[in-house]
Amino acid sequence: MKIFSSAARPRSRVHRIYSLLLLCAVGSVSAQNQLGEVVITATGSEQLLSATLAHTTVITRQDIERSQAVDLVSLLQREAGLQRTQNGGVGSVSTLFMRGAPSLQTLILIDGIAQNKQDASGSVSLEHVMLDNVERIEVVRGNVSAVYGSGAIGGVIQIFTRKGSGTPSISVTSELGPRGSRRLSGNANGGVGDTTIAIGVSRLTTDGFSAINTVQQPGANPDSDSYENRSFNLSVAHKLSDQHNFGLKVTSSVGETAYDNAFGAATDIQKSRTRLSQASVFSDNKWSNWRSRISLGEQSDKNRSADNGFFGSTDTFVTRATVLNWINTLALAGDWLLTAGLDKQHQRVDTTTTSAFAPYAVGRTASAVFAGVEGKVSDIGLQLNARHDRVGALEENTGYAGVSYAISDRFKLIGSVSTAFNAPPLGYLFAPGIGNPGLRPEFANSHEIGMQFAGDKQLLRATYVDTRVRDQLLLTLQLLPLQTLTVLETRAWSYLIKVS
Repeated sequence: MKIFSSAARPRSRVHRIYSLLLLCAVGSVSAQNQLGEVVITATGSEQLLSATLAHTTVITRQDIERSQAVDLVSLLQREAGLQRTQNGGVGSVSTLFMRGAPSLQTLILIDGIAQNKQDASGSVSLEHVMLDNVERIEVVRGNVSAVYGSGAIGGVIQIFTRKGSGTPSISVTSELGPRGSRRLSGNANGGVGDTTIAIGVSRLTTDGFSAINTVQQPGANPDSDSYENRSFNLSVAHKLSDQHNFGLKVTSSVGETAYDNAFGAATDIQKSRTRLSQASVFSDNKWSNWRSRISLGEQSDKNRSADNGFFGSTDTFVTRATVLNWINTLALAGDWLLTAGLDKQHQRVDTTTTSAFAPYAVGRTASAVFAGVEGKVSDIGLQLNARHDRVGALEENTGYAGVSYAISDRFKLIGSVSTAFNAPPLGYLFAPGIGNPGLRPEFANSHEIGMQFAGDKQLLRATYVDTRVRDQLLLTLQLLPLQTLTVLETRAWSYLIKVS
């Protein structure tokens, strides 16, 4: 494999890598008819799950409780087309792959706000997202950059936190397990008049086990590496009328992890503390056939790692994003729906360190305008999306065109073509010693074709995917300047089986 810098791509020939992935889904059984589920993430507007052109699945609160999973990573690894790697037990560093795309190409949203970090990792702190305060998760596989912008080459995972229903209720959950594992959570739901409130708190602790096998690495500390997580969720909404409401959402998750260093002494102590926090206000309004939602929020990921050994250091990484989003949907004649909106973000990363690398602090502004239309003509369904993004000095256009044809009441063919881009995180550009300000963004072209069967309580879909990524972003293990792989092509069959 030849790796070329982003600033100079060879013209004589194009280097290709082909990989064939077989992604098999496991059928899940639900007490409710999920074929009638309404999803938002596939297009940014409400539509039936069975009507989505993008390969979409929903994980409901009932599914979460039935799985008995505690954290997000453990739950998502059960989904078709998603794979994870993890550096140990619960709370250890995790990476998620969707349809073979790396985590940098998978967009993670919590209540509509992107969680991808702007440091030199470009990852998401998925390992610290607990499930006690999560209401539902929508998973959209495939290239939807024309809907969500940078980072959605592999797909989008949107997490919706719990919100108030107005019906008074209180629930408490307690668990005990091996290795000193303890979990306690509580949720309260209620309201006063036209105001609904939901509050949730949870705490998880485990003594864990040694992250490194000291038989293989005798230099590591043989003690158990523990983990503790404290999470909080608050949702307040006030209904002005049947057509207008506004609200506030606040979430927080603090994870404290002990880990090992194979190159230190057996008495060294390594600890990491990560705080994920997010707050947003929103307003939903409807006038006749026009629906509008505007939201303003801020998300931050603060990490502090401390190693007291000979090679140790204390490092802090803080990435944050302030996001303004305005999305409008207009119901047109027949079954047609027009969607349009604006995005505005300010992204920033700040670091401090006692190591040989210098700290850095840098920010940038990202803005976008987007529009889409979806509807049906007889047995043919159509979806068209276009988006213009400006990330710092970079400007890119992306598009999506999808079509479906109903062979019968139960079978339909689905196909799409789409383009995407992925802007390098700020750390990839400016981190001292490893950043490369000359990096170009990743570009992708995707083609999909598949068939769907929708029965009374079953949803089955098989999809063939061909995605070609140009100038893929890579970080070499030798801490050399960040580079890009000229071309990566992925072909895959993906299967979905949903039984309700």
